[in-house]
Amino acid sequence: MPRRCGIATFNNDLTRELTLAGVKVTNIALRRDNESHVYPASTVATITQDVRSDYVDAACFINRFRPDAVLLEHEFGIYGGKHGTYILDLLTRLKVPVVTLIHTYPFTQTSATEKEKKMVLQRIGSLSTSVSTINQLVQQRLTADFRAVNLTTPVVHIPHGTPDVQH
Repeated sequence: MPRRCGIATFNNDLTRELTLAGVKVTNIALRRDNESHVYPASTVATITQDVRSDYVDAACFINRFRPDAVLLEHEFGIYGGKHGTYILDLLTRLKVPVVTLIHTYPFTQTSATEKEKKMVLQRIGSLSTSVSTINQLVQQRLTADFRAVNLTTPVVHIPHGTPDVQH
């Protein structure tokens, strides 16, 4: 199975619900170099976190596959490069609409690191058709920060609750 984390759980729930709604969903999993997992049948490829060329290869694969859209889930620390910049190698090459779901956002933005992270998210936003977040405060702050740099990518709040769990 994939790593057990909030993003994997969210993706699993989203994949299940989209599939139940009749949408054909395929996933590209992100893995660390030393990890080996058994992924769901919907997983068609993997990207090794710190192998930059994998991001370019994934973009080429996606463009050949020609999906209606790509959903990118973003969280700092899961993509390779400083502050996850390798994901930009994938996004700059995609020829399909991208919806990015941002899980966290640096609110204070006073340190150099927080400012760099903010710039990475702004670049991701500029390469996305739309941006979503599960936190309404993040939506408001991100929208304001996008406007400050003349970025018009819409930022949408999608409430996320606790899924029903079978005991």
